[in-house]
Amino acid sequence: MGKHVVVDPITRIEGHLRIEAILDDNNTIIDAYSSSTMWRGIEIIMKGRDPRDVPLLAMRICGVCTGTHYYTSTQTVEHA
Repeated sequence: MGKHVVVDPITRIEGHLRIEAILDDNNTIIDAYSSSTMWRGIEIIMKGRDPRDVPLLAMRICGVCTGTHYYTSTQTVEHA
């Protein structure tokens, strides 16, 4: 039987984050989940804006992970 590991809260980031991982008998991760409880309302700010503005605004949500927010918001606009 494997292990169920929970790390809550994750520190050293902006916001609140929880990670859960299920490991097999060899300590290999079988499944993992992350959840965040903080809602900043950035969706409200983006509503009605030109889609080309979204990546530039989204990347300013956090000073640590600007590239991630830019990339994911660009993907979101492209798949809309």
